[in-house]
Amino acid sequence: MTSYIFVPLALETTGVWGTQGRAFIKELGRRLRDRGHDKRSGAYLMQRISLAVQRGNAASVMGTFGSGASWGGLF
Repeated sequence: MTSYIFVPLALETTGVWGTQGRAFIKELGRRLRDRGHDKRSGAYLMQRISLAVQRGNAASVMGTFGSGASWGGLF
């Protein structure tokens, strides 16, 4: 019989990980390593998720500016 465990994976936009979510990702990384993947698989996975959150934050901020917004020479 197949069973499933629901794990809430919650990240704050500041990059703070929820306790259960962090444990789940660490376990997932351990399983990747055990399957013969790179020994840094867990760290890479956490980095990829963190980057996705950062990109989402940037997209949210950029979306608040109109198409004609002036950056004051910053970009």
